[in-house]
Amino acid sequence: MKKNLYMMIVCVLFLSFCIVLLVKNINYSGQQDNSSNTTPTGAQNGEIEQPQFMFDGVIYYYFATGFGEKLPENYYYAGEIQKVNDFEEPSEEFAGVQVEAGQKIYKSDNSNELYLQYDSGYAKFSQK
Repeated sequence: MKKNLYMMIVCVLFLSFCIVLLVKNINYSGQQDNSSNTTPTGAQNGEIEQPQFMFDGVIYYYFATGFGEKLPENYYYAGEIQKVNDFEEPSEEFAGVQVEAGQKIYKSDNSNELYLQYDSGYAKFSQK
């Protein structure tokens, strides 16, 4: 009997704590409080979330194909990321968003896709 009472008290306290946290995150107008300047994904407001970079005057985008791919045959080193700004689309060669300066770019003469090197492998980037 005492065990059941103890468990009920613990459950009520836990549920009360959860409700307080939920209510604290909602303002009086019923909208979520975004005063922390972050999006639900954790990015800052105004930050571009899709990795991309400019190469040969064209912006290449990452479409969630994985960062651990193997580099296909016939791809060769073509340059590296030189400038990163996560708040503006790339507007100059070798500038990128959500990538790191120094990452190596690989291209093939037989494909419109480029690969960017990561620690775990390569990621494919394509034009929109």
